[in-house]
Amino acid sequence: MFPNVSEVPTLKELVKFQTKVKEIKHFKHKLNPTSLSGNLISKFKGQGLEFLQVRKYYPGDDIKNIDWKVTARVGHTQIKEFQIEKESEIAIISNIGAEMQFATFGKFKYLIACDIIALLCYAAEANKEKISAYFFGNNHNRLTVFRQKNQKTIALEIFAFLTKKQSLKTKNTENNLLNSLKELNLVNKAKGILFIICDFNQIDQMIMDEIEHLKQRKTVYLCHIYDNCEKELPDIGNLTFSDYDGKKFTINSNDKKALANYTKSFEKKQQLLKKLSQDPNIYLINLPTNSDPLEQLVNRL
Repeated sequence: MFPNVSEVPTLKELVKFQTKVKEIKHFKHKLNPTSLSGNLISKFKGQGLEFLQVRKYYPGDDIKNIDWKVTARVGHTQIKEFQIEKESEIAIISNIGAEMQFATFGKFKYLIACDIIALLCYAAEANKEKISAYFFGNNHNRLTVFRQKNQKTIALEIFAFLTKKQSLKTKNTENNLLNSLKELNLVNKAKGILFIICDFNQIDQMIMDEIEHLKQRKTVYLCHIYDNCEKELPDIGNLTFSDYDGKKFTINSNDKKALANYTKSFEKKQQLLKKLSQDPNIYLINLPTNSDPLEQLVNRL
């Protein structure tokens, strides 16, 4: 059952991620200071992507950057290294709609998305990278956009927006992932990194095409937030679900055919995401609601 208004984080909960970024940087630097993905901060810089050199591979480097031709020639693993491009930036597209107000275990999808956004905002600030954020949701009239125009951080502006409670009543079904991606393709030509943060429940070929277009100038991270009950239902008989508009449907988890159809929907979504991530410029990060999003991000970035 969905609440009438959104469950939101407090400003204090988001601000704490400023310290988290520093902790990650310190730990990763000690672990391997020479790695291309040496820490969360330098990962952003390293993907602003302009080729610099080929060097020896170190544990922790991204295997997608291995130069196999040079490796074969010299007899030991070599990796391509990149330097900063002047016009690179970090861009975020996130679903903040009513469907993100859900979890059977752990934190609501929306709260996990906010944690990730806060972490990225502070990582960009620490690295002196500009950031832009695009927030969509069918309980909002239009796409909400934040763009950093100079070195002054916009993190607190974004946090003020994310911590404001919203009605969950549907206002505009066109305010969705597909149209947000189209908007980004039209207005944002900067190179850099793009984080797409949502549950990807509406993914289809049109959305995939927009992402394929974006990855030509951005490294894309697909941050897939999901609840384990979307993956597999517990075997407890009839389950009734109600959405944010009051519509209900019931599924019998003892009905093998119904259960198979339910599971197939999640598997199809996961297959499409995995297909996208086969591209060397697109990465998939699965984030179940009962996980630690910070730990998941550090493991994949």
